[in-house]
Amino acid sequence: MASDKGAVIDTATTPCDEPTAGRAPDELGRELARLMRLSAAAKARSRAESGPVPDGGDRLLLAYLAMEGPRRVTDLAAMTYLDVSTVSRQIASLVQRGLVERRPDPNDGRGTLLAATEAGAQAFEIYRSRRQAELDRVTRDWSADERRTLVHLLGRFNDDLEREQAPPRDTAPGAPEGRTA
Repeated sequence: MASDKGAVIDTATTPCDEPTAGRAPDELGRELARLMRLSAAAKARSRAESGPVPDGGDRLLLAYLAMEGPRRVTDLAAMTYLDVSTVSRQIASLVQRGLVERRPDPNDGRGTLLAATEAGAQAFEIYRSRRQAELDRVTRDWSADERRTLVHLLGRFNDDLEREQAPPRDTAPGAPEGRTA
């Protein structure tokens, strides 16, 4: 996809040729760094415009709760690869703002579940619709095949990166497989 605009690469059957394969890690590194810089700029702009929508780690936790349903703090930490103390601080902020609530765990009277409130679910939907509108604008000149190829390759890259660098998720009961948020 990098050299021929509109060309869709069948990644299952098209291996990199040797000269390209040798440059690929460096080129990928540059493009990932560029993506992170652009993402940071978009986050800064989003913070200025966000209104009721949480940003950063708060949004990530709210997304899991809005999409996956009530969870324990330890489950959220495992699902997001964050430290329990970090998750606890961010959840306290979300609770204080009325976006998340604590509920008794019906399966364990000693435990507490965290759940998105109606306001939290609405805030997440506002964020998600803004994100979707921006992605639609950015890829408006792309074909459906190009969009699917990007989603496929980015998903595959994230899955491989997760497998190589992240601790196993089997420590979190109920942790979803694959992608969220």
